[in-house]
Amino acid sequence: MIYRVVTPITSSLRVFLLLSGFIYALWGITTFSFQIVLAVNSYSSYYHGFWIGSFLIIGGITMMVAGLRSAYPLGHLSRMYVIDLIFCIIGLAFSIANYTMSNRCVSPSVWYCDDSLESNLKLGLLVIFGVAFIHTIFNMFFISKEQRRTISTSNPNVLPY
Repeated sequence: MIYRVVTPITSSLRVFLLLSGFIYALWGITTFSFQIVLAVNSYSSYYHGFWIGSFLIIGGITMMVAGLRSAYPLGHLSRMYVIDLIFCIIGLAFSIANYTMSNRCVSPSVWYCDDSLESNLKLGLLVIFGVAFIHTIFNMFFISKEQRRTISTSNPNVLPY
């Protein structure tokens, strides 16, 4: 099976996995932190930053662990990227809905509204999920290229998928 093909981790692939994993984990921590502030201060908010942020942190740690090994089956990372891509799409959808449906404060005496900090944090979550979505697509292409290169060099009679 193609997911079991073990790819040697070269120095450039190692740097890519470590850097990309760190960025994923940073986005996860940021979304988790934004969601904590929104949960404490906001009138209405979906709590998607907690669980999607957790998946981004887990994905980042997985990529960093793969980068520290001498060889790793990159098919496992490809499946993880598909899951991360789905969660980024869900995060984008919830962020768009949360941002557009929130009530903006027109005066400071209104209790059930979001002030500019909460609105900016909701917009920040939207931007983070959008950038994470684009980064995940880039990672999928890069990892699939490395996996095809490994398959073609290991057995020239096997056609890459």
